[in-house]
Amino acid sequence: MLKILLIEDDPVDAAWITELIKEKRPTIEVVHSTSLPDASSILAQRPIDTVFISVRPDGDAASIQDCREMVRRAGRRSVVALVNAAEMAHAAEIRGSGVKFVYRKHPIMRTAQIRKQELREKLGFGLKDDRTTQPKVS
Repeated sequence: MLKILLIEDDPVDAAWITELIKEKRPTIEVVHSTSLPDASSILAQRPIDTVFISVRPDGDAASIQDCREMVRRAGRRSVVALVNAAEMAHAAEIRGSGVKFVYRKHPIMRTAQIRKQELREKLGFGLKDDRTTQPKVS
């Protein structure tokens, strides 16, 4: 079974990405981490085939350094960078860190905003405002 380590600090994005992967390939195991230190610990303890790392906004130097560090720690495993639209401007620099691919995550995610909202509600984030369903008081 293929095992993917997903490094994503947003729990809603992590749940959505995991669901998308499992929907397409149910046999893939996704292991979630919210930080580089935690991900390094997981890499040392568990067999992982591929690492997906979410790049912070603006593809800043720290993000590129995080990618470089994860590539170093991952050894022979493939590292894939997941970026937003703003980071695509830095795709060449991100690729220069040694990651195998740079994928833009939010265009895909925008096509599933309703599903993402359902996940937010399920996880307790972004709950809907009930004021619109309450009767008006005169």
